[in-house]
Formats: sequence, C-alpha cells, structure tokens
Amino acid sequence: MSLKPLNVVIIGGSLAGLMHGIVLSHLGHDVHILERHNSTLFGHGSGITAMENVQAFIDKYDTSKQPYAITSPSMQFINRKAEFLKVWNIVLQMTGWNTLYFRLRANFDGLQSDFSSRQHPSVAEEETQAHRDKQRSIYDQGKTVTDIKDTNGSLTVVFESADGTGSIEADLVIAADGPNSTVRRMMQPDLQREYVGYVAWRGTVLESDVFEPTKEVFKERLTYFNMNGSHSLAYFIPGENGSLRPGERVINLIWYTNESNTSLADIMTDKDNYRHRNTVPPGKLREEVWNQQVGRALRDLPAPFTELVQKASQLFVQVISDMALGRASFLQGRLLLVGDALSCFRPHAGSSTNQAALSPLLLDKVMGQEMTIEEWEIEVLGYAKVTGLFSVALGNKNQFGFTAFLVGLFWFGQAWIGQWMSMAVASDTSSAASLLQSPQYSRLSIPFHYRLPATTISAGLVGFILGISHGGQMAGLRFRAENAHRLPSSSTGWYLYHKSKNYNMALGGVKEGLKMGIKLSFWVGAFFTIEDAIDGTLGKQDFMSTTAAGLTVAGVFSACCKFVTDREKRDHAENALSDKFPLHTAARMTKIGLLSGLGFGLVQDALSLVKGNRLDYVDFVLGKSRLSRHAMDQLIERKID
Repeated sequence: MSLKPLNVVIIGGSLAGLMHGIVLSHLGHDVHILERHNSTLFGHGSGITAMENVQAFIDKYDTSKQPYAITSPSMQFINRKAEFLKVWNIVLQMTGWNTLYFRLRANFDGLQSDFSSRQHPSVAEEETQAHRDKQRSIYDQGKTVTDIKDTNGSLTVVFESADGTGSIEADLVIAADGPNSTVRRMMQPDLQREYVGYVAWRGTVLESDVFEPTKEVFKERLTYFNMNGSHSLAYFIPGENGSLRPGERVINLIWYTNESNTSLADIMTDKDNYRHRNTVPPGKLREEVWNQQVGRALRDLPAPFTELVQKASQLFVQVISDMALGRASFLQGRLLLVGDALSCFRPHAGSSTNQAALSPLLLDKVMGQEMTIEEWEIEVLGYAKVTGLFSVALGNKNQFGFTAFLVGLFWFGQAWIGQWMSMAVASDTSSAASLLQSPQYSRLSIPFHYRLPATTISAGLVGFILGISHGGQMAGLRFRAENAHRLPSSSTGWYLYHKSKNYNMALGGVKEGLKMGIKLSFWVGAFFTIEDAIDGTLGKQDFMSTTAAGLTVAGVFSACCKFVTDREKRDHAENALSDKFPLHTAARMTKIGLLSGLGFGLVQDALSLVKGNRLDYVDFVLGKSRLSRHAMDQLIERKID
C-alpha cells in the first residue's frame, strides 16, 4: 500500500472498528469512524476473554498502561451437586466489553470516562503529537451507511443521519459493522446466518450480592457445568467503571440451552411484541419467558449457577448461528471486512475479540510493506475459518454430544491443515529450488514437506472417525453378549446396564479410533514418502512413481501379515492365525495397490498437464521433443526474473 497519508473511513465504532482506527491513526492516517448509534455504546456488561492478540494490541497501543483484566488461574468443571470434577491449568485474562471499549475510545479520540483515566503522554506519544495536531481521529455517531461507490479511483461512503444524506471520500474503507454487517450484505448477499439449534442467556451479578459459598465455588476461575442439551459457565470480570477491586467486580453468566424453532420464536419476541432476529437486548425480555428459565435453573443447575440466574441483571438472549466464510478484501484491497462483519464465531472459543485485534495488527504490517494485502487476507480468512470450526466443535460437544464434537473436530483439523499449508506455500517462492517445490510443479499443487504432514494427519483423522464408529459398535455387541445371561430385572438395573454399555462403547470406540488412526496415518505417510523418494531418484514426476509406491506399500503391508495357506487352514496348524491374510488375499491386496497407484498417478498427471507442465511420456507419445533439464532450469530462472 501507499506510504502517503490515507483518508480512511471505518464503518462501525465497536471494538474492531476502534482497534483499526487506533492503528491507522498511530501510523499517521486520517481516520473517520461512522457509528450508527447516536448514544455512547455499552456492551450490556458482557464478558470477554482477552486472548493473545488482544493482549498484544493493548500492550502496544494503550497509553494508559493500566490493568484491564482479571486473571483466571485455571478452568474448572463442577457437577450438579457443585462438586469439582476436574481442573485444567489454563491461565486466562477475563475482561468486560465496557472496560475494553472505553479504554479504546480514550486511545482513539481521547474520550474521558470513569472507565479510563489517561496518564501523561509517554515519550512515544510526545514524539507523534505534532503530527496528531494535523490529523483527524473522528468518532462520528448517528451515521448509518447505506452505500459505497467506486468513483474515479476513490471510494465514496454514503450515509444517512438526522441531518439527511451525506457522503465521505476515502482511499480505504474498513467495514467493522458487526455480525449484521450492511457492507457484507452489499458485497456478498448470499452469505446468511443460520440458526444452529441453541441460544445463550447472558447476564451479570455483582460480586457483593452473592453468598460466600457461591464465591468459594467460583474462586475467580472460569467455571463450567455440563448436562445433556445445555451447559453454563461463569467468570469474574471488571465491575462498574472497570473496577478490579474485590467486592466491586461482577460475575458474568452464560447459559446455553437447546431450543426448537417454536420455542425460539417465543423467546425472541420481546415485551413490545417485536420479534428480534439475533439478540433480545436488556430490558426487553418478557417476564414470563425469564421466569420459565428461572424454573429450569432451579430444576437443572447447581446451586451456585442457580443463584446467579436468580440474581442476574442486564439480561439478554443471543441466538447462536453459523455463517459461511466469504472474502475479506474487495476493490483491489481498498475495501476490507473485519471482525464480526467478516466472520461470526460461536462464543465457545472466546475468540471474537481476538479476531478483531488480529486484523489491525496485520494491517500495521501491510502499511509498513512487510506483507501484501493478499497475504493479509490469507491470514485473516485462515484464522476465521480455523477458529470458527473450532468453536463449532466445542459447541457441538457441549450441546449435542460427543459424536457431533468428533465431526466438528474433523472439519477443524482439515481447516487447520489447509491454513497452515496455504501460509507456508505462500512464503516458499524465494529460489529456483523452492519454485520446483511450489504449487506449479508439485504433486497435488502442494510441496512434499507440506503434503506429507497434511495427508498423514488427514488420514489419521479419517481413521479415528472410522475406528470410533466400528470400535463403539463392536464394544456394544461384546457387552451385550457377555451379559446376555444376567440381564437386569429392575428399572434401576436397566439404567445401570445401559450406562455401563454406553461407557464400554465410548471407551472401545476411542481405543479403536486411535489404533486405526495411527495405522492409516502410517501407511499413507509411507506411500507419499516412497513416491517422493522415487521422484527424486528418477528426476521426474509421473504415474510410474505413484504406481511403484502403491505396489510397494501394498506388498509390505501384506508381508507384515502372516500368510496362511489353504493347507494350514485344513491342518489347523497352531501358527495359523485366522485374523492374518491368506496367501490369495495378500496377492489380491498387492493387485489393489498396483491398480490404485496407477489410477492415482494418472489423475495427478492429468492435473499436472492442466497446469501446463510437461510430461516425458506424453511428449514421446505426441512426438514432441523432451524438455531437457537445462531448459527447465532456464525456464525457472526466467520465471523468477
């Protein structure tokens, strides 16, 4: 991007918009934030996990250097009787939306509030004060953006306000207008949020209002309670005006419950009979709806959580939804989607604000010409995809059970691998040798040192899923067979019977899943390693290497199993193991390896030809001259130049 000062318009004045405004203002650009709300924003007292990107942002850009979070030394899980089940030693920093918002406002446009008292300017701030006098950091409220026009090489942002229609010219527009982004609907109208089957009930309770036994249970730790179709969590966050003093802090409560479409419609209809799409704000929840929820709490939740539900204030309900991931950069990098406007995570990963902080930290590098806007887009989309799928896996586990979690975990693993490879490949084009390992010349368009871990991990995940299904089924059948002679005769007995059976199925499934995942991962890794070794030996890549690799792996796999001949079976020899391969099965396995390798190799060759690469045997068949190694080196050198 250009080094000259830019006129930047940021649509949306919440956390993501402020973070981008602070970074760009710090770099000397003129920043104008357009916020649709007329009054100062408040986040209903919502809690936020300040993860690594948020911490890095505050450390770098907050001039007050005042504490803003409460440390949760661990994560703990309790049962219905409020007894501790397990503790994970994961240290987290918990803060509140209001605390973070007013801290960011103080750093962007100098807003004074009870949440933030700015210290005397630091040396770094004094050095840039002369430039700040010449630039603008404007936070403009009551402006609802309606259109963005690309005219004469610049962008025109059109908005509506109490004064009528207005517009602002911009070199760069950043859309940080939240999960219901107007800009996203303009640029990607097909992306829609989809309800996933549950909602979050949220509220806060002043620490001084709860009983001592309840304080003793939570102990400033992130605390979870799980049950079928529901889970709840609570943690301490800063209190009124950002206070961190014991007694003045608040406990943030989140309770997830599965809701049908019918019950959802009832919950989302407020006291004014207005149906909300995504959130019923504080003060709008119908009394009968909340009273029903309090009744559920008395029936289902541990006493500490029940007390929080009964005493919670600032109550609001949030619909949990998913949305497909689109693009982050438009109009040659002059229009960017960031924060929740780009991707709406489920809350379980606690990473929405972390995503909001990552984007401006990377944009700082773009402005400093340390990375391109295309690389910025790859990173923010990769983070959004991986984190989004991780939050789906966590939500599925807590609300719908272990099987749904495994499915979500599989897609998360696939996304993580894809992001890791795309970032690594993007940086792997510095020499002729690396160009030969670039997507243009590599099998499957993936260099071997990324292809090997990607395929082995993918195979391991597939094997794990298949093993869980098979192992769980077999363990269940085994349990039924072993207990067929002693079936229970009472309802309590049947309850314990099924509970034991489910435990055995889960344990057997995990064991078989791990075993099958490791085996499949090993043999797939062996196949691709042998294929690459043959490629290196022959100095070329074609179907012959793949065929040889398939034949070799199938042969070695068969050899690892003891052959059992028909005669051994007839004689019932002591060393004739029935679960090993008969000789004819080993031969068939070798044949399958040969044909599979041949087919896969030809598919790879076809893809290589589509990319414009030359294959020796194709040149020979078509009567074309072969491309010599010297000519290939010259071609690579020309591409690098």
